Amino acid sequence: MSRLVASPLLLLLLLGCLTGGCGGPGFPTATLDGKVTVDGEPIPEGTISFTPISGNRGGGAPTTIAGGKYHVEGVPQGKVRVFFNATIATGNTVLQFDKPVPEYANLIPAGYQSGIEIDIQGNKMEYDFHLTAKGPAGNGPPGAGK
Repeated sequence: MSRLVASPLLLLLLLGCLTGGCGGPGFPTATLDGKVTVDGEPIPEGTISFTPISGNRGGGAPTTIAGGKYHVEGVPQGKVRVFFNATIATGNTVLQFDKPVPEYANLIPAGYQSGIEIDIQGNKMEYDFHLTAKGPAGNGPPGAGK
């Protein structure tokens, strides 16, 4: 008999979660659109991710870069660390476990490989990242934001 009582209660709890009662972020998020370039050239393809620096504001928001552009939803508002990842085939091969495999070069300059910090304010933003071979200048992200 307890099984019959537990089943409707479980269904009711599940229904509450599915209709938005639990599961939505408990923190404000933003939608971002923008461009990612290195020395003025768009990154052909790669990934960009936004990870909150402190507090319990979610696990971050990754997305793809295509043709130098990105679109991402669910970015936690406040201070986040932005990570970039993009490689390109060099046309050469290298030995890996005694087998030739294509060689890839990292397109992200060394100064950005540990990420950069930005501050996300508002629900929708356009945010461009203009990376340079020289790396970040000063304390803020170079040419970021609009």
